[in-house]
Amino acid sequence: MQFEMDELLKKPMLDGQTFEIDEGIDQLQPREGMIEEILTEDPLELALVRADAEQSVVNIDADGYAKMLDSARIHFTIFNRWHALSNQPRERERPARAVRHPRKHNNKPPRPTHGPDKGTVARYNALLRVDMLPTRFCHAETLADLGIDEDVFETLHAIGIAPLCYTTHELYPDLARQVLATATITYEDSNAPSYANCSFSFMADGEYCSLFLDKLNEMYETANEPKGVAVAKKFSPSNAFWDCIANGNFTPGKAYQSQIRNPALRVIAQIISNLLFAKELTSKVTNGELQTLYVGIEDEIRASGSGIPIQKVKTNPGFNFVTMICERRHCLMHGSNKKDRSCSLLTPLFKHFGIDLRKYSVNKEVQYLDIKYLMACHIMRDAETYNFFDKTGTQLFTKLPHPEITRFSVFDNIRFLPPPELLCTDPRAAAPDADMEDVEDITPESEPSYDLGVLADVTDD
Repeated sequence: MQFEMDELLKKPMLDGQTFEIDEGIDQLQPREGMIEEILTEDPLELALVRADAEQSVVNIDADGYAKMLDSARIHFTIFNRWHALSNQPRERERPARAVRHPRKHNNKPPRPTHGPDKGTVARYNALLRVDMLPTRFCHAETLADLGIDEDVFETLHAIGIAPLCYTTHELYPDLARQVLATATITYEDSNAPSYANCSFSFMADGEYCSLFLDKLNEMYETANEPKGVAVAKKFSPSNAFWDCIANGNFTPGKAYQSQIRNPALRVIAQIISNLLFAKELTSKVTNGELQTLYVGIEDEIRASGSGIPIQKVKTNPGFNFVTMICERRHCLMHGSNKKDRSCSLLTPLFKHFGIDLRKYSVNKEVQYLDIKYLMACHIMRDAETYNFFDKTGTQLFTKLPHPEITRFSVFDNIRFLPPPELLCTDPRAAAPDADMEDVEDITPESEPSYDLGVLADVTDD
């Protein structure tokens, strides 16, 4: 079988261009020069030959790698408030910076023993129909305007993903498609998968690229603790934690982000779902998302005496990230949504592996989780009015910023049940008609301030 790929992985792809597989030749009778042509023309095969001959795909010189990291070190654009925050850290354990694990065994991630097959080609062709859009990153100005910037930043830092969430990157659509079509997670010992032997691999620009999970965490400055490579199906704090921040027992598939009351915690949940789980709009909360959120405020839970069970989350955030990339193609190929916003996050990988980005088209537009996005997700009603539901399911509104009722330093604020005097009316509600006849007042006598009339149905997308 001959793959007529014509170095498609070595140059930018045009919209609609596809790989073709010629089935019209006898596989048992290769034409003259066919093998040599494959080895020299097929970039995927050539990459594997290089890897086999040189064994240097991932043997990265430590000094050179350190220099690369120094040159690419993340610098945050943070307000003076954030500088004050960094000078006066909260009393919580900071996640350790990722470090390389010493290996007494083979220190090269496993590599494939074959080139592209029909499945790989079909996946790439299917991804040509996907609209690759810029990833939305945290917007410091918006968070500051809402008075929740410090809690959001500190919580993401405690989770170990702050640099991933705030550092913007340009998007290389075709390289991203190549990664999505070929990304895989492998283990040196498949019978005993672990953080130490977990690697993330993909093909891009005709090269086989692979690195261990600890190196990926070091590159993105995500936490190397904890070291689990699976999401726990049973998590003892789930029900009590969800009842504290939302309502009732936690059931994956039935719990929604819109049920989370505290505005900072709800925005954090949205950030996590966007950047670690590739969800564009407000959605159902998964086990992985809830456990990640729990990590961010575990210190507050421990200090509160609230009765919420304490349990260490074992899943590494970097593992969540690479799992998202590997699973993304299935959603894009088989789901109805043919838009992706996760792949700007892949650009540091392209730079790390020395891919010549000048050959590829680039989208330099930077997009954010800004106020317009928060309004589109029904988190904000307008630029200063927060929209939420109380424990009975009544839709309420309050003005932000209001740090006295939103900051995490007071545990009751995490529950977020503000008194009636701090609520406001729906800014989008129709103005009363002066000519309208009086109607019967059916407002309940109990807690009249919580009855805001007929409101729009704001459900999750």
